[in-house]
Amino acid sequence: MADFQIRMSIASKLDQVWPVRVAIAAILREMDVADLDCLHVQLAVAEAINNCIEHGYGETREGRIEILAETEQDRLRIEITDDAAPLPLRRLEELLRKPMPEPNETAPLLSSGRGIPIMRSTMDSVVFGRLGERNQLLLCKVLRRIRAGPAFPA
Repeated sequence: MADFQIRMSIASKLDQVWPVRVAIAAILREMDVADLDCLHVQLAVAEAINNCIEHGYGETREGRIEILAETEQDRLRIEITDDAAPLPLRRLEELLRKPMPEPNETAPLLSSGRGIPIMRSTMDSVVFGRLGERNQLLLCKVLRRIRAGPAFPA
């Protein structure tokens, strides 16, 4: 698989999430990544960015979210950084231990409280940390390909 790297910087607004999903999905499809892996990556990225906006920035404070997506062979690494207020470590640990609640009529699958469990269930690795004064989320996944051969024809 050909290596690639893409950097994006978006405003901390919910309407900016869709273009990031589309860009990453288009690249993965061009690389012949299996549809399910493509969907999983899109879902995890959307949840991660939504969490930055809704919980970090509170949908009111303006800021920037930086996204770096890169592959090395069949491994995808996505780094998402922001300068919103960090989530207290104790709260983060609670969220990481919490199982994903079952969806029902009053709480559908993609409702609040499911972002971290969704990321954990769709990616191989989810790591939170601080990078200087910024929040950092690393999402990693081993990608399955539909067919072998060059990712980007010459």
